[in-house]
Amino acid sequence: QLRRARRRAPTARFGQADLRDFTPPPRWPGRFDVVTCTYSALNYLLTATDLRAGLARAAAVLAGGGIFVFDIYPPAGMMARSARPVVERTDRSVLVLQARYDRARRIEELDITGFLHRGQAYRRVEEHHTQRAWSASEVAPLLAGQGLRAQRFDGETLGPARPASRRVVYLCRPAATA
Repeated sequence: QLRRARRRAPTARFGQADLRDFTPPPRWPGRFDVVTCTYSALNYLLTATDLRAGLARAAAVLAGGGIFVFDIYPPAGMMARSARPVVERTDRSVLVLQARYDRARRIEELDITGFLHRGQAYRRVEEHHTQRAWSASEVAPLLAGQGLRAQRFDGETLGPARPASRRVVYLCRPAATA
């Protein structure tokens, strides 16, 4: 994805790092107008300590007036995803997603089996993902603790987030400029 972004915006600066301990390299300015963390990346932070650290690093590198955008799967989203296997097809691949969700721990174990079209054959790939569902009531105080105010949107409709939203997009700004 970084390769695609660099092709589309060759003069912009892009970086990839572990959000929990990200420090911009010396050649970069210390603050950014936009920080993104998409594709439910924060769901891979399995503890409140790790989530707090990730949000703190995002806030620390955010310029005044900048925005931090991220998305998460809340419990409703992970419960819905685990209801039955999902098959996604394109002209170049078939993906089978099978999720198991532990409601008590709010942990999802997701197995992805992919068949990627290569020439005259398909190549099989397998992945295993462990993610944690984060509720709005858990995320809100962590954001506030970093001086961030958030607007929440339903990830499917982009209308206001609802308790039944399966994916939630957060648009955060420093509280002083929100």
